[in-house]
Amino acid sequence: MMKNRLMLVFLFVLVGFSFGCQGTTTTLPSIITTTPTQNLTDTTIDLYDYSDFSSLILADPETQLSQIEDDYYLYFYGPTCSGCNTIKQEVLSIIDSLTGSKVYLVETHVIEDINENISISHTPALVHVINHLVESAYEGASDVLAVFQIME
Repeated sequence: MMKNRLMLVFLFVLVGFSFGCQGTTTTLPSIITTTPTQNLTDTTIDLYDYSDFSSLILADPETQLSQIEDDYYLYFYGPTCSGCNTIKQEVLSIIDSLTGSKVYLVETHVIEDINENISISHTPALVHVINHLVESAYEGASDVLAVFQIME
């Protein structure tokens, strides 16, 4: 087990693990690790997927700044973005537990997936919208996760 973890750390250092995708398409393989007291059938582990939040997914860029709420967030992610995949479970867990803030999900593949009035350069990104205007934007896994943790 320790040998596998050391190999994983070495792999991340060797490959140059990146928090923000910034247009790259390189991804690392998904790796599931368990502790000696945990097994894959343990029902206390919640594994979320974006499809679990289908009512929050916005597919049309024109709707990104025209939601019914006056104050909400847009979380932009890419399915092949390593930074997005790294924070995915924590982000979706926080979204699942939110009671005050509304977060919509936007899957991005190309720049055309983003409303022309939203200026972000890579995923993951979190955009705060107030009165249908961009109030602030956060890019990169560490900044995005920090804002989600404050919302929690």
